[in-house]
Amino acid sequence: MIARIRTSLPVSAPDAWPMLLQRDAFLYSTRGMLGFSGADSWPEFFAEGQVIKTRLVLFNLIPAWSYEIRVVRVDSSNRLDP
Repeated sequence: MIARIRTSLPVSAPDAWPMLLQRDAFLYSTRGMLGFSGADSWPEFFAEGQVIKTRLVLFNLIPAWSYEIRVVRVDSSNRLDP
């Protein structure tokens, strides 16, 4: 499965791109619906080839199943501009 998220940000695409590779941006975009156990020990920035094993926490309250996040591709040269 490939997740694609689209949102409007008050910054330009070139300024936003490096921010979107940050762990904290991912956690911010999924907050409310999902939490992840052990997220504080994840790498600060996502990079190709990383595999992050975690446990989902629904609504940040209900422990759910184990999950694996695989960063398959980070393609700065082909990021989409609006």
